Amino acid sequence: MLETETKLKVAPAEAFAENLHAICGSFDVDHKRGTLRGSATCMSKSGLDLAIVDHEADAIHRRSANIKRDPGNHFFLVVQAAGSSHMAQSGCAAQLEPGDMFLVDSTRSSSFYYGGRRSRQVSIHLPREETLRRFGRRISAGMSISGRDPLVQ
Repeated sequence: MLETETKLKVAPAEAFAENLHAICGSFDVDHKRGTLRGSATCMSKSGLDLAIVDHEADAIHRRSANIKRDPGNHFFLVVQAAGSSHMAQSGCAAQLEPGDMFLVDSTRSSSFYYGGRRSRQVSIHLPREETLRRFGRRISAGMSISGRDPLVQ
């Protein structure tokens, strides 16, 4: 799943944003050019919803206006599959390389920076209530997990 290379389509940045919205919820896609190479697809594995987001956007943001339009009821465990990204939420930030992970709370603002370079993530959608029930206060937005952590390997 992580190694799968997808063929990116060139389309208006708005079309990529609409596709991302249908799969992950409301986000703003920043891209300097009018067109964007990217794709967002979803699948289910072992009872979990997964999104594979592969693109060359400059940045993607979830702002308070996005949250008002689409309150969200998930945590997203984002696994960096290829390329790199810089993710920030709730005062926490991390530079992600392949194998690194970042936990995002859909009820809080977040920003993901890519600099127009190709980046692919697998986002595991964790139902909010169930995740909080299982992990309680140990789980927090903006938590990063290194792919080099012995617990990951």
